Amino acid sequence: TNYSPLPVGKDQTLTIYGDYFGAADDQVTRTLFIKDHGYVNNVTWSDTSFSFVWPVTNTWFGTKTVELTISVGGLTQTFTVKAN
Repeated sequence: TNYSPLPVGKDQTLTIYGDYFGAADDQVTRTLFIKDHGYVNNVTWSDTSFSFVWPVTNTWFGTKTVELTISVGGLTQTFTVKAN
């Protein structure tokens, strides 16, 4: 799994690439959760990627690391995103 842009800034579209996310019109439940922010709505899914507008403001100098948890059909993975 990888993503772009790197790092991502508030209100930029973040696209995460991988495999087996499933078709957008299937019946599988998918969620995205950003630690210390909450669930993400308005996600565009395909089997090999998904995209959404990054909602987190970085008030730190430089970049910070933010945990993003992806759940697809009950399988969960957490990874980090570098945010501006």
